[in-house]
Amino acid sequence: MSTRNLAGSFTSLGSTLAAVVSASAGACAGGVCLAGAQAGISTFSASATSFSAFAAASSAAEGAAEVSGSLTQSAFPWWMRLAVAALILSTIYTAVILSRHPAGIRLAILSALGGTLAVIAELHWLPVGKSGELLAIAVGVTPLVLGPLLIRWQGFFARIQWGILLTTSTLAAIALIWVFALQFFQALEPCALCWVERFAIAGIILSSPVTWIQRTRGIYLAFGSAVVGLVAVFAQLAEIHHAAHAVAGFCSLFSHTSCAVAGSQLLGPWPIALDAGVFFAVILALVQIAWRVSPEESK
Repeated sequence: MSTRNLAGSFTSLGSTLAAVVSASAGACAGGVCLAGAQAGISTFSASATSFSAFAAASSAAEGAAEVSGSLTQSAFPWWMRLAVAALILSTIYTAVILSRHPAGIRLAILSALGGTLAVIAELHWLPVGKSGELLAIAVGVTPLVLGPLLIRWQGFFARIQWGILLTTSTLAAIALIWVFALQFFQALEPCALCWVERFAIAGIILSSPVTWIQRTRGIYLAFGSAVVGLVAVFAQLAEIHHAAHAVAGFCSLFSHTSCAVAGSQLLGPWPIALDAGVFFAVILALVQIAWRVSPEESK
C-alpha cells in the first residue's frame, strides 16, 4: 500500500512539474526571458509584433544551418514546440489521473479546460497582447497544479474551506472599495467592461453568505463571478492590444468613456486591467481550492 501511495505521489508530482516547466518555457518564449536579458525594457510594453521580430531574428540565425523552413517553424523554435507538446501531454495525463478518483471528475474537467487555455495562450492565438498571454497561461496552469494537490490533501483543505471562502469575500470587498475610490478620488470614470468587473466582484462578495445557506450554490456563484471578471479583463486587454478598435463601439453604447481607460497605469508599468486580471486569477484559484467537495456532499 505504501508503494502505491508513493507511486501516486510521484505521478502527481511529475504531472505538476511537467505542467509548470512547459508553461514556464512558453512564458519565456512569450517575452519574460527576453525582457530579463534586455534590462530597462518593460515586459508589458512589448507587443506581439516585438515577439515576432525576436522570433524572426532567432529563425534567421538558425537559417544559416537550415536553409528552408515554414512559417510555423520560424514563429516557434523547436524548444517552444517541445514545451507546447509537453503541456498538452501533461494536461491529458492529469485529466486522466484525476478522472479515476471518485471526487476528481470536476477537477479533471477544470484541468482539461485550463490546460487548453494555456496551450492556446502559448501558441499566441489569444489577441490580448503579451501580458494577457502570460495571465492566460497562469490561469490555465493553476488547475493543473492544484488538481493533484487537492486530491492528495483532502483533509487539510476540508479544515480550511470556510476560511478560504471568507478570504475571497474579504479580498473582493477590499477590491470593490478600491475601485470606487479610484472613481471618486482619481476621477476615473468606468467603462462598460469595468462595470461588468464590478458586478463580478459583488457576486464574489455575496458568495460567502450564500455558501452558509447552500454551500454548492455559493461556490458556483463565486466561481462564475470570477470567470465573468476574467472574461471582461481579457476583453479589456484585447482592446488595449488593438489600440481600442475591437470593442470600443460596444463600450460606447453604455458609457461615453472608452474602455481604453483600462490602459491607465496606477500600480506599476502595466495597465490597470492587468491588476484586475491578477485579482480574478487569485480569486479563481482560491475558489478551486474551496470547491473540493462534490455536490452530493454539500448541504
